[in-house]
Amino acid sequence: MNHARKPALRTPLKAALLAVLALEALAAFTPTLAEETTIGKSYRLKDKAARKAQSRALGPAELSDADKQRFLSLVNDARAQGRQCGAGFYAAVPPVSWNSSLENAAQRHSNDMAIRDFFSHTGSDGSTPADRVSNAGYRWRAVAENIAAGYTTPDSAVQTWLNSPGHCANIMGPDYRHLGVAKALNLSGRYRIYWTQLFAAPR
Repeated sequence: MNHARKPALRTPLKAALLAVLALEALAAFTPTLAEETTIGKSYRLKDKAARKAQSRALGPAELSDADKQRFLSLVNDARAQGRQCGAGFYAAVPPVSWNSSLENAAQRHSNDMAIRDFFSHTGSDGSTPADRVSNAGYRWRAVAENIAAGYTTPDSAVQTWLNSPGHCANIMGPDYRHLGVAKALNLSGRYRIYWTQLFAAPR
């Protein structure tokens, strides 16, 4: 699992967050990201804690249709050309399409990270990316998850994933056919914005 960090962002959030940022201008934060790939057998999920987490209110978090289309365009533009991801070269691969089950699984994990203010592929209930995808009703043969925190736009999150070998490899994975992305906010949390990106290949 790869982790990457970069200097604190100075770009302000949108209008709904400006007042909060003004009060916290001296509290710098460092965006971060992580990736995980799973190929193999799925596991059943005990999701009582996750259901409780999702019942709690978050700040505005739903991706607009424009943001969803932007994520899809950025990812498919990257997949359309050969790319060096660290030491490995990945040839151009077919585009992926948006999948609502993967979006739901991604939203669940972003909500969990935001509510509990943590950053990990392991959910607060011990779930893995594969667990969450299975629980969302997607029957898979391969799953990859990229997470990021602190980035304010689809462009900044995707570009940073592409600059990181492990995340880039997930984006360029030739087996994947579907994509789902979600974000959640915790304005008092360490990173404020928590992103989850899921790729999967159906059985």
